[in-house]
Amino acid sequence: MKTIYFSSICILSMLLCTNKSFSQDSIKYSERPNGHNSPYRIPIKEILESPDVYEGTHLQVVGYLHLDWEADAIYLKKSDLKNRYYSRGLWVHLNQFKFKQAAKLKDKYVVIDAVFDANDHGHENLWGGALKNVTALKPYRKFHR
Repeated sequence: MKTIYFSSICILSMLLCTNKSFSQDSIKYSERPNGHNSPYRIPIKEILESPDVYEGTHLQVVGYLHLDWEADAIYLKKSDLKNRYYSRGLWVHLNQFKFKQAAKLKDKYVVIDAVFDANDHGHENLWGGALKNVTALKPYRKFHR
């Protein structure tokens, strides 16, 4: 009787210990994976799938930048803009006077560093979120060997 009681306690305690270790998140989104304060690159698709996770986070996003009157936005690919899939893009609050090269990057693939706002959906609430407080905007160049 004592051995059954003792073995059941051992099994129960082992289950509790393993359950606790698996219940913790392996990724903490508030921490930078590289250990620095620099933004980390997140695909637009992932941001749109779980916007609350990235709310207020400084991110680096790669995509197709389109600048137009009341339609400054970044999309995963050019076809999303052509097919008017605005909800697949992110509205961009871009101070074009601060980023003078922005006109040169219009309708091109870019890398943009900014803070994500899940509650701002741009003009007429068409976009999946917004990028604010832009700190960097540069052309995207694929790595070639």
